[in-house]
Amino acid sequence: MRRTRTALATIAIAVAGLGTTAVPAASADTGWETVTSWAGGRAKVCAASNGNGTSTVRAYWDGRKYPTVSGPFVASGAAGLAHVADDFTISGWTYSHSDKGTVGPTVSIQRPSNGWVYVLSGSQVGITVETVLPVRALATCPGGSRVTVQAGRPAEVAAPRAAKCVSKKEFRRIRKGMGTGQVKRVVGFAGAVVTKAEYSAVRRYDRCGGGSVVVNFKRAGKGKALKVDSRYKG
Repeated sequence: MRRTRTALATIAIAVAGLGTTAVPAASADTGWETVTSWAGGRAKVCAASNGNGTSTVRAYWDGRKYPTVSGPFVASGAAGLAHVADDFTISGWTYSHSDKGTVGPTVSIQRPSNGWVYVLSGSQVGITVETVLPVRALATCPGGSRVTVQAGRPAEVAAPRAAKCVSKKEFRRIRKGMGTGQVKRVVGFAGAVVTKAEYSAVRRYDRCGGGSVVVNFKRAGKGKALKVDSRYKG
Protein backbone atom coordinates (compact mmCIF):
# COMPACT_ATOMS: atom_id res chain seq x y z
CA MET A 1 0.00 0.00 0.00
CA ARG A 2 3.02 2.33 0.31
CA ARG A 3 3.04 3.13 -3.42
CA THR A 4 -0.72 3.65 -3.37
CA ARG A 5 -0.53 6.09 -0.49
CA THR A 6 2.23 8.04 -2.16
CA ALA A 7 0.37 8.21 -5.45
CA LEU A 8 -2.87 9.43 -3.90
CA ALA A 9 -1.06 11.90 -1.68
CA THR A 10 0.71 13.33 -4.73
CA ILE A 11 -2.60 13.61 -6.56
CA ALA A 12 -4.12 15.33 -3.54
CA ILE A 13 -1.42 18.01 -3.64
CA ALA A 14 -1.66 18.45 -7.40
CA VAL A 15 -5.44 18.81 -7.49
CA ALA A 16 -5.57 21.02 -4.41
CA GLY A 17 -3.14 23.34 -6.16
CA LEU A 18 -5.63 23.92 -8.97
CA GLY A 19 -8.03 25.56 -6.55
CA THR A 20 -11.14 24.51 -8.50
CA THR A 21 -13.26 21.43 -9.02
CA ALA A 22 -15.45 20.55 -11.97
CA VAL A 23 -18.93 19.78 -10.69
CA PRO A 24 -21.19 17.80 -13.07
CA ALA A 25 -24.41 19.61 -13.88
CA ALA A 26 -27.33 18.65 -11.67
CA SER A 27 -29.26 17.42 -14.71
CA ALA A 28 -26.39 15.07 -15.52
CA ASP A 29 -26.63 13.16 -12.24
CA THR A 30 -29.41 10.95 -13.63
CA GLY A 31 -26.89 9.37 -16.01
CA TRP A 32 -24.22 8.74 -13.38
CA GLU A 33 -24.14 5.61 -11.25
CA THR A 34 -22.38 4.92 -7.94
CA VAL A 35 -20.01 2.02 -8.60
CA THR A 36 -17.87 2.11 -5.44
CA SER A 37 -18.21 4.08 -2.21
CA TRP A 38 -16.44 4.60 1.08
CA ALA A 39 -17.26 6.52 4.26
CA GLY A 40 -20.05 8.49 2.60
CA GLY A 41 -18.06 9.35 -0.53
CA ARG A 42 -19.04 7.88 -3.89
CA ALA A 43 -17.32 7.09 -7.18
CA LYS A 44 -19.85 8.15 -9.82
CA VAL A 45 -19.24 6.49 -13.18
CA CYS A 46 -20.80 6.34 -16.64
CA ALA A 47 -19.83 5.31 -20.18
CA ALA A 48 -20.63 6.51 -23.69
CA SER A 49 -20.04 4.69 -26.95
CA ASN A 50 -17.65 6.30 -29.43
CA GLY A 51 -19.28 4.41 -32.29
CA ASN A 52 -16.08 2.63 -33.32
CA GLY A 53 -15.94 -0.30 -30.92
CA THR A 54 -14.56 1.82 -28.09
CA SER A 55 -16.20 3.77 -25.29
CA THR A 56 -15.32 6.72 -23.09
CA VAL A 57 -15.62 5.86 -19.39
CA ARG A 58 -15.98 8.87 -17.08
CA ALA A 59 -15.83 9.15 -13.30
CA TYR A 60 -15.87 11.76 -10.55
CA TRP A 61 -15.63 11.69 -6.76
CA ASP A 62 -18.75 12.88 -4.94
CA GLY A 63 -17.46 13.86 -1.51
CA ARG A 64 -20.46 15.88 -0.37
CA LYS A 65 -21.22 13.32 2.36
CA TYR A 66 -17.60 12.33 3.00
CA PRO A 67 -16.26 11.53 5.50
CA THR A 68 -18.73 9.97 7.91
CA VAL A 69 -15.88 8.54 10.02
CA SER A 70 -13.01 10.14 11.90
CA GLY A 71 -9.33 9.35 11.70
CA PRO A 72 -6.15 10.35 9.87
CA PHE A 73 -6.15 11.28 6.18
CA VAL A 74 -9.94 11.34 5.82
CA ALA A 75 -10.13 15.04 4.99
CA SER A 76 -9.98 14.14 1.30
CA GLY A 77 -11.11 11.29 -0.92
CA ALA A 78 -10.80 10.04 -4.48
CA ALA A 79 -12.46 8.00 -7.19
CA GLY A 80 -10.34 6.32 -9.82
CA LEU A 81 -10.41 4.48 -13.13
CA ALA A 82 -7.89 2.12 -14.71
CA HIS A 83 -7.44 -0.09 -17.75
CA VAL A 84 -7.94 -3.86 -17.50
CA ALA A 85 -5.90 -5.86 -20.01
CA ASP A 86 -6.93 -9.17 -21.58
CA ASP A 87 -4.92 -10.98 -18.89
CA PHE A 88 -6.60 -8.79 -16.24
CA THR A 89 -3.47 -6.78 -15.51
CA ILE A 90 -4.52 -3.35 -14.22
CA SER A 91 -2.69 -0.21 -15.35
CA GLY A 92 -3.03 3.47 -16.20
CA TRP A 93 -4.81 4.78 -13.10
CA THR A 94 -6.43 8.21 -13.20
CA TYR A 95 -8.07 9.92 -10.22
CA SER A 96 -10.77 12.43 -9.35
CA HIS A 97 -9.84 13.92 -5.98
CA SER A 98 -11.53 16.47 -3.73
CA ASP A 99 -11.63 17.72 -0.16
CA LYS A 100 -14.47 16.54 2.06
CA GLY A 101 -17.80 18.12 1.31
CA THR A 102 -16.92 18.85 -2.32
CA VAL A 103 -17.08 17.18 -5.73
CA GLY A 104 -13.97 16.29 -7.70
CA PRO A 105 -13.21 16.87 -11.38
CA THR A 106 -14.43 14.45 -14.02
CA VAL A 107 -11.74 12.13 -15.38
CA SER A 108 -11.99 9.67 -18.26
CA ILE A 109 -10.29 6.80 -20.06
CA GLN A 110 -10.91 5.03 -23.37
CA ARG A 111 -11.84 1.35 -23.24
CA PRO A 112 -12.97 -1.30 -25.74
CA SER A 113 -16.75 -1.47 -25.55
CA ASN A 114 -16.55 -5.24 -25.04
CA GLY A 115 -13.80 -4.92 -22.42
CA TRP A 116 -13.54 -4.49 -18.67
CA VAL A 117 -12.84 -1.43 -16.53
CA TYR A 118 -11.49 -0.95 -13.00
CA VAL A 119 -13.10 1.49 -10.52
CA LEU A 120 -11.86 2.48 -7.05
CA SER A 121 -12.71 4.57 -4.03
CA GLY A 122 -9.99 5.70 -1.65
CA SER A 123 -8.16 8.50 0.09
CA GLN A 124 -4.68 9.40 1.28
CA VAL A 125 -4.76 6.26 3.46
CA GLY A 126 -4.78 4.23 0.23
CA ILE A 127 -7.29 2.37 -1.91
CA THR A 128 -10.20 1.10 0.16
CA VAL A 129 -12.69 -0.42 -2.32
CA GLU A 130 -12.09 -1.77 -5.84
CA THR A 131 -14.40 -3.21 -8.49
CA VAL A 132 -13.87 -4.67 -11.97
CA LEU A 133 -16.86 -4.76 -14.31
CA PRO A 134 -17.71 -4.81 -18.03
CA VAL A 135 -17.88 -1.44 -19.75
CA ARG A 136 -21.31 -2.40 -21.10
CA ALA A 137 -22.61 -2.72 -17.50
CA LEU A 138 -22.11 0.99 -16.79
CA ALA A 139 -24.83 3.61 -16.95
CA THR A 140 -24.95 5.68 -20.14
CA CYS A 141 -23.41 9.12 -19.76
CA PRO A 142 -25.82 12.05 -20.14
CA GLY A 143 -26.01 13.04 -23.79
CA GLY A 144 -23.95 10.01 -24.81
CA SER A 145 -24.75 6.92 -26.84
CA ARG A 146 -25.44 3.65 -25.08
CA VAL A 147 -22.59 1.13 -25.05
CA THR A 148 -23.61 -1.92 -27.05
CA VAL A 149 -21.75 -5.12 -27.85
CA GLN A 150 -22.62 -7.43 -30.71
CA ALA A 151 -24.30 -10.65 -29.67
CA GLY A 152 -22.13 -13.73 -29.51
CA ARG A 153 -18.59 -14.17 -28.32
CA PRO A 154 -15.53 -13.09 -30.27
CA ALA A 155 -13.73 -15.91 -32.06
CA GLU A 156 -10.66 -15.53 -29.86
CA VAL A 157 -12.59 -16.54 -26.74
CA ALA A 158 -14.29 -19.57 -28.29
CA ALA A 159 -11.74 -21.82 -26.62
CA PRO A 160 -11.98 -25.46 -25.52
CA ARG A 161 -13.43 -26.03 -22.07
CA ALA A 162 -10.86 -25.24 -19.39
CA ALA A 163 -9.96 -27.90 -16.83
CA LYS A 164 -11.58 -25.69 -14.19
CA CYS A 165 -14.26 -23.29 -15.36
CA VAL A 166 -17.57 -21.75 -14.34
CA SER A 167 -20.63 -23.09 -16.15
CA LYS A 168 -23.82 -21.12 -16.79
CA LYS A 169 -25.55 -23.01 -13.99
CA GLU A 170 -22.72 -22.34 -11.54
CA PHE A 171 -22.67 -18.65 -12.47
CA ARG A 172 -26.37 -18.34 -11.65
CA ARG A 173 -25.73 -19.97 -8.28
CA ILE A 174 -23.25 -17.25 -7.23
CA ARG A 175 -25.41 -14.99 -5.08
CA LYS A 176 -24.85 -11.67 -3.38
CA GLY A 177 -23.76 -12.13 0.23
CA MET A 178 -21.88 -15.39 -0.32
CA GLY A 179 -18.44 -15.72 1.24
CA THR A 180 -15.31 -16.65 -0.69
CA GLY A 181 -15.51 -20.22 0.60
CA GLN A 182 -19.11 -20.57 -0.51
CA VAL A 183 -18.26 -19.38 -4.02
CA LYS A 184 -15.37 -21.84 -4.15
CA ARG A 185 -17.72 -24.68 -3.24
CA VAL A 186 -20.20 -23.62 -5.92
CA VAL A 187 -17.69 -23.41 -8.78
CA GLY A 188 -15.20 -26.01 -7.53
CA PHE A 189 -12.06 -23.85 -7.46
CA ALA A 190 -10.72 -20.65 -5.90
CA GLY A 191 -10.10 -18.58 -9.01
CA ALA A 192 -7.33 -15.98 -9.30
CA VAL A 193 -7.05 -12.76 -7.32
CA VAL A 194 -7.11 -9.79 -9.72
CA THR A 195 -6.65 -7.16 -7.02
CA LYS A 196 -7.50 -6.56 -3.38
CA ALA A 197 -7.84 -3.59 -1.07
CA GLU A 198 -8.70 -2.95 2.56
CA TYR A 199 -12.43 -3.50 2.11
CA SER A 200 -12.63 -5.50 -1.13
CA ALA A 201 -11.19 -8.23 -3.32
CA VAL A 202 -11.72 -9.11 -6.98
CA ARG A 203 -11.41 -12.68 -8.26
CA ARG A 204 -11.45 -13.97 -11.83
CA TYR A 205 -12.57 -17.43 -12.93
CA ASP A 206 -12.33 -19.09 -16.34
CA ARG A 207 -15.71 -19.30 -18.03
CA CYS A 208 -16.64 -22.60 -19.65
CA GLY A 209 -16.43 -22.21 -23.43
CA GLY A 210 -14.19 -19.16 -23.17
CA GLY A 211 -14.13 -15.77 -21.50
CA SER A 212 -14.10 -14.87 -17.83
CA VAL A 213 -16.30 -14.59 -14.77
CA VAL A 214 -15.41 -11.79 -12.35
CA VAL A 215 -16.69 -11.73 -8.78
CA ASN A 216 -16.35 -8.59 -6.66
CA PHE A 217 -16.21 -9.17 -2.90
CA LYS A 218 -16.62 -6.46 -0.25
CA ARG A 219 -16.35 -6.17 3.54
CA ALA A 220 -19.15 -4.57 5.54
CA GLY A 221 -16.54 -3.17 7.93
CA LYS A 222 -13.04 -3.57 9.25
CA GLY A 223 -12.37 -7.17 10.21
CA LYS A 224 -15.58 -8.39 8.55
CA ALA A 225 -15.56 -11.31 6.11
CA LEU A 226 -15.53 -10.71 2.37
CA LYS A 227 -18.94 -11.21 0.77
CA VAL A 228 -20.08 -11.22 -2.87
CA ASP A 229 -21.19 -7.75 -3.93
CA SER A 230 -21.51 -8.35 -7.69
CA ARG A 231 -20.56 -10.84 -10.40
CA TYR A 232 -20.18 -10.49 -14.15
CA LYS A 233 -19.35 -12.64 -17.15
CA GLY A 234 -17.71 -11.63 -20.39
